[in-house]
Amino acid sequence: MAHRVLRTLNKQFLFVCHKLGFTLLELILVLAIVSILIITAQKPLLEFHQTAMQEQKKIVIQQDYLAFVMLEKSEFISSRIRYFF
Repeated sequence: MAHRVLRTLNKQFLFVCHKLGFTLLELILVLAIVSILIITAQKPLLEFHQTAMQEQKKIVIQQDYLAFVMLEKSEFISSRIRYFF
């Protein structure tokens, strides 16, 4: 009787241990699906990246222009004060 109980427990343990892992076919299938998703999402992500870079360059140019205008304004004001006094 104890032998039957041990055999049943051993079968249940092997069944549970077998179900804990993944088979090679399941792993290959998941890798194939993930690679297809990456390939399909690659072009929109690159376009988004390029658009973001263009917007960032535009903001940098605007900030540089504003800094240039403020510098010229301060130099103009300082030169007028020198000539005024």
